[in-house]
Amino acid sequence: MRARATGTLIKFGVFAVVMAMLTAFLFFIFGQYRTGAVTGYSAVFNDASRLKTGDSVRVAGIRVGTVNGLSLQPDKKVVVKFDADRSVVLTDGTRLYVQESVNGRYVIGQVAVTGGDTVVMNTPFPNACLNNISPDKTELVVGSFSGVEIEQPLWAVPVVGGAPRRFSDIPGEDGAWMPRGDDATFIAKDEDPVDPFDQAI
Repeated sequence: MRARATGTLIKFGVFAVVMAMLTAFLFFIFGQYRTGAVTGYSAVFNDASRLKTGDSVRVAGIRVGTVNGLSLQPDKKVVVKFDADRSVVLTDGTRLYVQESVNGRYVIGQVAVTGGDTVVMNTPFPNACLNNISPDKTELVVGSFSGVEIEQPLWAVPVVGGAPRRFSDIPGEDGAWMPRGDDATFIAKDEDPVDPFDQAI
């Protein structure tokens, strides 16, 4: 009888340990906890009306950081403090590139990595969706959209000014350069399953 009780206790203990590990794993996945090195930033925005502490910082829809604080300045601008994974943030080393909403329009802003006011980059697009930065840090991949379309014309926009050029001839959800910088990879949705395409630029 005692052996049977011991066996049941062992089975229950194993079950409890497995369930605790599964629960922790699910919290980690659904809570989108990050591990690894992060860098703290601060930027000044004209409008941060929908932003709050704890919100996610996202690049191409993937969570890469967290908003850590907001403070209103006397000139009615908002200082936003946030962190982001060092390996994912869109920066050329001196400027950080962000997508923001200004007067009901999505634009690309740039701010010094040391902090300061965001400056809107001049683009000819009705709305701009920031996706990626080139390996040499000289161009951004930007989607142009006017409504809620998922597939967008993709453009390579120089970070120091100049005319955008088509990143690819096929609309896509996102774009990125290959590590060596000579090919572009983008995903175009179709009736078939999603397939990656490589196209030389």
